[in-house]
Amino acid sequence: MTQVEGAIAFGVAIAVSAGLTAALVPALRSLGILDEPEHRSSHVVAVPRGGGLGVALGCVVGLAAAGGISALPILTIPVLLGFIGLLDDVRSLPAGWRLLTQAAVALTYGFAADLGVWPGPVLLVGVLSTVWIIGIVNTINFMDGINGISAVSTTIMACTLAFSSIVWGGGLTALSMLALAGACLGFLPFNFPTPKLFLGDVGSYFIGGLLSVASLELYAEGAPLLPIALCFVIYVGDVGATLVARLSRGQPILESHRDHAYQRLANGGLGHTKATLIVAAAISACVAIGLLSAQRGGISDVLAALGAIGIASVYLALPHLRALKL
Repeated sequence: MTQVEGAIAFGVAIAVSAGLTAALVPALRSLGILDEPEHRSSHVVAVPRGGGLGVALGCVVGLAAAGGISALPILTIPVLLGFIGLLDDVRSLPAGWRLLTQAAVALTYGFAADLGVWPGPVLLVGVLSTVWIIGIVNTINFMDGINGISAVSTTIMACTLAFSSIVWGGGLTALSMLALAGACLGFLPFNFPTPKLFLGDVGSYFIGGLLSVASLELYAEGAPLLPIALCFVIYVGDVGATLVARLSRGQPILESHRDHAYQRLANGGLGHTKATLIVAAAISACVAIGLLSAQRGGISDVLAALGAIGIASVYLALPHLRALKL
């Protein structure tokens, strides 16, 4: 990947995503594809959902415009997952059906990709990669609950993975990540700080699919694991802690709720903007530690992992701190 190709992928993705998203706002509203507020919602008025369609198309066009023909297959799984999400946005699908179709798509990657480049038995690697894709897709979906959080967080993660690909992985994954970052930035003004539309499942499924597949491809390219893993530690920590807490209370984990740390921060007086910025800062701190460790700048992998766990622990504890004043 050259600098020019990267700039084209990033810039075209921004422009296409912004243009399509602007067109989607009135179109989705006229079609009645709306996210109606309920007692568990973080919004109080009906907002169109499905804006992630602009993100997905912006990413695809940006990557194609940059000449990333060899990188286009990486979009196959995310596009299929995004289609499942689009169906759910249009007519709410049962949770079991969504999970089953996600698994079918993820299995396609898990057992069709060249997994022989990774250590371990092919069957085990295939199963683990399938679980990883499903887990990240649903993690991104669960964390898409306040204004701007997905676009901002994804931009940070995608830029980190693009940098890792350029420095350690040969650049094969960088183009798709730069296109994703650009597409998210093109969408951001329509969702933050005041939402004109929501990403919807089409967006969170596409983003989760692309981030998960790109991270697997990047690891296969030979990039160090820690910077890749620390991109997701805040999101996985929030979702994991929330699901464990709900299970311990006997509450259904698939039911809509507002129990995530970021939701309790937003609804506890901070508002969406500050809560989103806190999540972004926590992710940035974790990936910075991971990149420093990978650069061998005097911080070991163990210390870096402990540091990221510490940051995640502080983030998860924030809603419980009564004296919080921001």
